[in-house]
Amino acid sequence: MGSNQNQNDSENIKIIIGKLLDKAVIPIRPVISTFDSVQSRTAIVKRLDQFTVSLLESSAEFLGIALADQKGFKVFAKPALMNRIDLGFKALLPAKCKECGEDYVIDHEPQVPPFFNCFRCFKGSHDCEKNRVLHETLSNMNTPAGFVWLCDKCHDIVDPIEPRKHKSRHNSGTLPAGDQFSDSSNDLSSIALQNAISSTQYDPS
Repeated sequence: MGSNQNQNDSENIKIIIGKLLDKAVIPIRPVISTFDSVQSRTAIVKRLDQFTVSLLESSAEFLGIALADQKGFKVFAKPALMNRIDLGFKALLPAKCKECGEDYVIDHEPQVPPFFNCFRCFKGSHDCEKNRVLHETLSNMNTPAGFVWLCDKCHDIVDPIEPRKHKSRHNSGTLPAGDQFSDSSNDLSSIALQNAISSTQYDPS
């Protein structure tokens, strides 16, 4: 079953890259063709390094990557730009939603943007009901500045410790009952709220 899944993923990735090539203007197609999901980021960046900054910037804009800040200053030197383009490709690859368990893909230039974008890798969230409810809940909260969302893979990297399977008594950090956080939405999973080191509508660009 694992080999079949890998084969399906490989075919899906070829389809995604093929669609990008069809939509892209001719000069940037060689840049898109360098992407290979099997190769490491180091290998892909090395291949991207053969292209000029101007061509890389055109490719980044095609992927929806903003190249300047609000004041109009460029935000990427070439090494950072190549890494950002690699992440831009990977953000379009198939992923599994941990909230609903479905496989999903974020389309290039989607009509409806994802509820969240990962602060670390820019991957968009699945448009499932649980993420919709989470987004609405967070939108109605007075979230502090710097509140960001992490996808499941990045969350595991940043916080790799597995939660305890069984509750244990620990009173030192217990809050009085009246001070505990109360959420009107009982449908939100604890994993969803944990992963919502989250931002409402965080714009990675």
